[in-house]
Amino acid sequence: MKFIGSVSDIKFLKKIEGAKYIGVDAEWKPENTAFEKSNGPAIIQLSSDKFSVIIDILNLKDSEELDKTLVRIFSNPNTTILGFGFSSDLSMFSKYCPKMTFLQNVPKFIDLQTFYKKYDTSEENKSSLAFIVEKFFGMKLCKGEQCSNWEKRPLRYSQEHYAALDAWILV
Repeated sequence: MKFIGSVSDIKFLKKIEGAKYIGVDAEWKPENTAFEKSNGPAIIQLSSDKFSVIIDILNLKDSEELDKTLVRIFSNPNTTILGFGFSSDLSMFSKYCPKMTFLQNVPKFIDLQTFYKKYDTSEENKSSLAFIVEKFFGMKLCKGEQCSNWEKRPLRYSQEHYAALDAWILV
């Protein structure tokens, strides 16, 4: 796992570029009260089956180099991008990161939550990531860091672990 917090760290994205499958997720500061406002995506995490990266969007959202690299990764015809309930992440990026274009052309994308809902047609269709992981892998997925402050730096190890795992488990 690598935290990408500066332009010089963008080179580490080469470790996942061209992977057959890449899991993607994003985190932002939750708005728990009327006085707490999110500044949009704080991080985006990407993972292949072998390597995960956490990208500091707060610091790099205006980086043309990051956007160009992500465009290459997300538009690679040999890569399938895997998300989970990714529509909220898309809306956060379009609202808060208008200079980032990498999500505008993703030729091979599967939202695994939507896919699972088609697979499980029962009336009690539970489709949270934690439920699906436990059902298929027999292990609990810890979601304890889900509502933490993703804007505070440095991230805690438990936050980095949570973020990387949320992208990796999709693969």
